[in-house]
Amino acid sequence: MDILIIDDELISRKKLLEILKPFGNCIEISQSSEAIDVFEHSVRTNKNFNLVTVDIHMPHPNGMILVGKFREIEKKFNVHPEKKTKIFMVTSLNDKDHVLESLKRGSNDYILKPFTAEQVLDRMKLHGLMK
Repeated sequence: MDILIIDDELISRKKLLEILKPFGNCIEISQSSEAIDVFEHSVRTNKNFNLVTVDIHMPHPNGMILVGKFREIEKKFNVHPEKKTKIFMVTSLNDKDHVLESLKRGSNDYILKPFTAEQVLDRMKLHGLMK
C-alpha cells in the first residue's frame, strides 16, 4: 500500500507515520504545493496512492482546497472510481460544517485530533484498506 501523509505539524506527521508504516510505503509532506506535485505525479504514472491523510490547517492552500485539487487531478487523468485514492481529513476541528465541507470536497472520512492508532486503523478497515 502507498500512503501519503500531509501535515505541516511534525508531531502529527510522525504519529501517523508510526501508525501507518506497518501497512505500506509512507511519504511525509509538510507543504501543500509539494503534496500537489507528488499526488499528480502518482496519478499521471498510474501509481496512485491508496491512502492520503490531510490536515485542514495546511498553509496555502488549506487541506479543504487540497482535497478538491486531488479530486480534480483524478478527474483530469480519468481515474476509475474504484481506483480513486481514499482521503482522510485529519483535524482538530469538530463541527458539522467542516465535516460536511470536507466530504463535499471529496474526502472519504474525517479523523479528529488527537487521534489514536485504533481510530485510524478502524477507518482503514471501514474503507477496505485492511482486513
